Amino acid sequence: MFEKFNEGAQRALILGQEAAAREKHEFLGTEHIMFGLLQAPGEVNAGLFRRLKMDLRKLVEQVETMLHKNVPMDEAKPDVPFSELAKKSLEKSVEIAKELGEENIGQEHLLLGMLSEPKTDASKAFGNIGFDDPAKLREEIRSEIESTKKRKTILAMLNEDASKALVHAKEDAREKWNDSVGTEHILLGMLRNLECPASRVLIKLGSDVRLLQKVIREITPPGKEKPMDGATPHLSLDAKTMIDSAEKEAKEMGHNYIGTEHLLLGMLSLKTCAAASALNRTGISNLKKVRLIVNKELETK
Repeated sequence: MFEKFNEGAQRALILGQEAAAREKHEFLGTEHIMFGLLQAPGEVNAGLFRRLKMDLRKLVEQVETMLHKNVPMDEAKPDVPFSELAKKSLEKSVEIAKELGEENIGQEHLLLGMLSEPKTDASKAFGNIGFDDPAKLREEIRSEIESTKKRKTILAMLNEDASKALVHAKEDAREKWNDSVGTEHILLGMLRNLECPASRVLIKLGSDVRLLQKVIREITPPGKEKPMDGATPHLSLDAKTMIDSAEKEAKEMGHNYIGTEHLLLGMLSLKTCAAASALNRTGISNLKKVRLIVNKELETK
């Protein structure tokens, strides 16, 4: 069965197994699986936690408290077996993935499986931090799954320059210990290539690129904790909204791709995002004017 689990789900189960063995527990329960899921949340679960503004520290504390309540055995088992409730949850996650038309089981399906069983420690942990309606949580997860699928389709439209900017943005966010990739990281990623359309437009508008880079770094404080090895920061809510706006800009221009020029317009259309704030502080705020320069820049290519 486990060969159908994707890398993120397998990692969560391995971390849960390690926690159960470390604590010398007799069985691997849903609390151990939940512990594994929280160590490096996948894209869907991370998006869900951010959108619902969950306090992950409190959620982790709840799960760790549940782990410590289990009575340890005298000796650790090399392979801790799943509890009956954990088995039911895993079986349910497989059913849910099939129902959603997915070939592989991801972390989001593991979470849905555990929340389908009302007595699981996963359901109790969420309830203890104020999310006490498992049915509503399941709806939210399904909604996040659909949003993530749609966004993957949009991200597939990124051209080479925009794709490289996003890669640089993820690297920058990770280096700064930021748990998500914001519009400011993406703008900084775009500015690494002064020959990309967005950079050329900003230079034509009289923007001081070095000053803009400095402002971005000033408004991007480092995170408090180093991310786990292998953990990849996911897009922030603002970054997702910005990319949606960029897609809209591209469509209105009749383009079948999303370039850095569209990302720039998406940032300016989202007036409250960090990238727009940095651009405003360096004199770039007129969306209509920028759009006009973008069109002229594309005409001369």
